[in-house]
Amino acid sequence: MQFKRKTQSMFIHDSRPRHIAIGDFNNDNNLDLVIANSGANNISIRRGYGNRTFSSRITYSTGFESSPYWVAVEDFNNDTLLDIAVANYGAHNIGIFLGHGNGNFSDQLTFSLGSSRPVSLAIGDFNQDKQLDIAVINNGTFDVVILLGYGNGSFQIHTSYHMGYDSMPYSIDAADFNNDQQLDLVVVNYGTSDIALLLATGNGTFSIRKYSTGNGSHPCSVATGYFNDDFYIDIAVVNSATETISILVGDGHGTFITKATYSTGFQSNPQFIAVGRFSNNNTIDIIVANSGKDNVAVLEGNGDGTFSTKATHSTGYNSNPCSLAVGIFANDNMSDLVIVNKNINSILILRSYTMNLTANQTRYSMDEESFPKSIVVDDFNNDAKLDIIITDTIDSSVDLFIGYSNGTFEYQEAFSTLEDKVTPYLITVGDFNNDKQPDIAVCMLLMNEVRIYLGDGHGYFEKGYIYLAGNRSIPSSITTGDFNNDRNLDIIVANDIGENVAILLGYGNGAFAQAINYPTGYYSPLFISVGDFNNDNLLDFASANYDSHNLSIYLSNGNATFQSPISVSTSIYYAKFLTVRDLNNDARDDIVVTFPDSSTIGVFLGYGDGNFQDMKTYSTDVGTSPYRAVLSDFNKDAVVDIAVLNPENSSINVFFGNSDGTFSRKLTLHIEYAFDSYSIAIGDFNNDKEDDIVVGNLGSNDLSVLLLQYQPSFVSSSVYRQGSSSHPSSVTISDFNNDQQMDIVITNAGNDTVQILLGYREGTFTNIITYSTGINVHPQHVVAADFNNDNQLDIAVINYWTSDLRVFLTSGTETSAVACEYATGYKSFPRSIAAGDFNKDGWIDVVVANSATNNIGVFLGFDYPTFRSHNIVLQKRDSIPYYVAIGDFNKDSQWDIAIACRKTNNIAVVLGKGNGTFAKEQLYALPVSADPRSLVIGDFNNDNISDIAVANSRKKSISILLGNGNGTFAPHMSQKTIDASPVSIAVGDFNNDSRQDIVVALEYANSIGIFIGIGNGSFQNQISYQMPRESSPVWVAVGD
Repeated sequence: MQFKRKTQSMFIHDSRPRHIAIGDFNNDNNLDLVIANSGANNISIRRGYGNRTFSSRITYSTGFESSPYWVAVEDFNNDTLLDIAVANYGAHNIGIFLGHGNGNFSDQLTFSLGSSRPVSLAIGDFNQDKQLDIAVINNGTFDVVILLGYGNGSFQIHTSYHMGYDSMPYSIDAADFNNDQQLDLVVVNYGTSDIALLLATGNGTFSIRKYSTGNGSHPCSVATGYFNDDFYIDIAVVNSATETISILVGDGHGTFITKATYSTGFQSNPQFIAVGRFSNNNTIDIIVANSGKDNVAVLEGNGDGTFSTKATHSTGYNSNPCSLAVGIFANDNMSDLVIVNKNINSILILRSYTMNLTANQTRYSMDEESFPKSIVVDDFNNDAKLDIIITDTIDSSVDLFIGYSNGTFEYQEAFSTLEDKVTPYLITVGDFNNDKQPDIAVCMLLMNEVRIYLGDGHGYFEKGYIYLAGNRSIPSSITTGDFNNDRNLDIIVANDIGENVAILLGYGNGAFAQAINYPTGYYSPLFISVGDFNNDNLLDFASANYDSHNLSIYLSNGNATFQSPISVSTSIYYAKFLTVRDLNNDARDDIVVTFPDSSTIGVFLGYGDGNFQDMKTYSTDVGTSPYRAVLSDFNKDAVVDIAVLNPENSSINVFFGNSDGTFSRKLTLHIEYAFDSYSIAIGDFNNDKEDDIVVGNLGSNDLSVLLLQYQPSFVSSSVYRQGSSSHPSSVTISDFNNDQQMDIVITNAGNDTVQILLGYREGTFTNIITYSTGINVHPQHVVAADFNNDNQLDIAVINYWTSDLRVFLTSGTETSAVACEYATGYKSFPRSIAAGDFNKDGWIDVVVANSATNNIGVFLGFDYPTFRSHNIVLQKRDSIPYYVAIGDFNKDSQWDIAIACRKTNNIAVVLGKGNGTFAKEQLYALPVSADPRSLVIGDFNNDNISDIAVANSRKKSISILLGNGNGTFAPHMSQKTIDASPVSIAVGDFNNDSRQDIVVALEYANSIGIFIGIGNGSFQNQISYQMPRESSPVWVAVGD
């Protein structure tokens, strides 16, 4: 009997990326990536497009079993083009790829290091001949080797330095530690828990000093930089065993002291460290890859050699980040991070480190009949803490909230206007009498009055003068400014009814001249804001006009008169509000406008001559009516952002600025328990040097204070696969498209898919259909059955990590399938599945082995997609049920279940009663330490009674349990597999003798084993068939 291989492998090996480096390989001014793939024995190039995206990979072989561990980028042959150096751990050499300047490279040149196991490289001119050299640390020989470069891409070993017995050097970096203009080296020795400082003598030789990193700390990575701004190089070391980062501060003479030690967290297992500038304080920050927690952490530098942990970012489940690099991938001067995830064979790009905004919210209740309409913020009681004043149109009062340093407030009524029979409506704040105390000006509801109230600096106000804002006018907006350059604050009022703007010129003593009214033409001004729009140091104003598709810009003459308005189109939108600030740091005032009727805001960037660029629009949340906006830096990047208040759903949309006047990201803050939020202001209420927000809620009669908090992180991420194996985990065989030809179904645990391979022709499959089983779900086992009684086979898959069952209803030829999901129990971690009709109702049922919860889940199908489920709890605790199969063991025409229990090393049998319930389990012992991984049902002694065959992984054997026909089984008979552990077992008649034979998958031997049945329950010795190297077979199925 012979088997012949008919198809090539459809799957690729894991790339196992180990290290990454950055450079511009094709001279397009965009950074590219090079990755060392230790599992695939190659390096891969990904060309950057300058927008934080990258091309598909281009690979270059580093040689058979070379296992590259490290890559470095420099110009080794003096042609101004970047080349690549590779530490080939498996091949014991250094590989050089010379660049062509177009993103392509010559074939690898190699330089042997002997039996060395190189793991890391540092590049520099170590002998001051102006040619680049290479320093290599070798994990196999515990030394540092210096290769001197000739400047033509070739190298020669110059000298080596032994790091000590069992030192196990892991990482190396080059810098000038003693300010002698010569490059020195620092090496971390994992085995002896120290760092070695190699100080250069100038001719390629070094003297050595060592510093302990702590007994048993096992340092594994090093980075250097200026951590305390004294212009001396400092060192940061990751200690994997103590899960810490050590900061060693240099004195400029080659000596160091430990400045601080920072924990990376329990079970973080930090593996790699790098430095870069992520925060906006112009200091060096540290980034560490924590493989135990599957994340990276950013420690922001304080500029004095100390650091604060500010952010962590997940790298994905079971990702095992092992290397990272910092670069600017979009030419916007914002640092990005690229991370190597070894376990999941991917590269992760984290874009644009920034501050994420959250808010700690507090509500301040007012009278049930209150109606907070307008808000101003200032220090009204001279205690260096911001206070809040609002106008209450129902109670006819002006209310003061006294601020405390922790961002809390205490309510008090500033004054009432009930006696005057007027209702305060609009409010603005300013020092009108030049006593350095804030005063307020208030417009009264449905009246053409402006009333002045002078503050005494203790939170109390004196009633001042009353001024008319114009004949037959009703104010709609009020603000302040010095419009005649006399250094006294003036007041400007927009009169909605009256179609004019009123200016009240201040005398500097709290009194004002009578209003000067400026007609605005056909359109009535709804809102006004002031700014210097033509950079002449004179205060201008802009108005949003009622029922108009334009803004009006009024340029000042400097004497409280204005030129004819410049009209700025708002396209099809009606503006209701505008505010002014320089949004793009060009020293020109810009304008932000809200359009409530269109769920839109508009941005006008000023030219500095009173004219503006065409409007750019940004959408607020669907269904909102943006009413007011405030401008500040809400993510600590020194760029102005926009916070827009949406009254209908009481929310704030924050649009984050990009420094060029554009806005690319939106965040929504929901104002808790608030209704009809119509007024907004900003100020630093808790003295943290960052603006907070206060909102007046008309519908809920209260005030919301949002103390803004900043959690740094990266804006977004992208994943690039590095040649990940699909990790096929199970297979079944059936005819899915009714062509009388067997098809194959495979679950792929590595990429979370299930595939149907259709149309086998001459060693290949003509059609492959792929279904996603979820994200990070790790599908384990698949069965085929007709679950919805449409005479078409469907697929059921169990997902290990997410503990669920997914059923895909297929049509045989369609590439899509209807999928339904069913939970198997919280953290049940199912391993195996079988299908049959357990209650004789004509609907297919499912049984699942839940390895972590010590039970079998039974899903009884009826009128699909409905399942009724219950569990069969196994008698012995921690049995770890690993595999299930079904058969009729007592010849009652009912399905029974056999279960392989890994920890208790036995087979549990439960006999079906025909109604979906089962009898108490019966246990059958297997050899000691058997570790049963798989079982199959067959008739191995030709007595027409079901038997059981088991694959014992740890015992390296198969066991046969012959059935007695009454639901019981004889003690096991076992037979050894040849030098390998069987992990899967299947049955078939391979030699056409009408006797059942057995095939097992031998994962670690890269082979399958055949046991030819004799017909009496015993088998011939194993016949082995070798499979490709590293194929690691984990499942077998049999079909024609």
